[in-house]
Amino acid sequence: MLIATCLLAGCSSPSPKTETETAASQPRPESCDTAPVQNLVGKPGSMELREQARERAGAQRARLIGPNDMVTLDYDSQRLNLWMDAAGIVQRVNCG
Repeated sequence: MLIATCLLAGCSSPSPKTETETAASQPRPESCDTAPVQNLVGKPGSMELREQARERAGAQRARLIGPNDMVTLDYDSQRLNLWMDAAGIVQRVNCG
């Protein structure tokens, strides 16, 4: 009986991968790199600047953060943060 069960278990087809499993199995760079975007400090923040910075840093995501903006505290090595002052000028950049 045990042998028959083992043989039947070996004949079952694997379930198809979900979208999440497929995305998780794709190779991802280790983290974004802020070196190519350090020159953005002192420039006005904008959606266009955010997208250009994201591409140059090799990040998957990017966000503009104002002085009173609430942000999540989770660390994301694929996210570029552009920290701005009250006038909307980029003060610092970091990944996380």
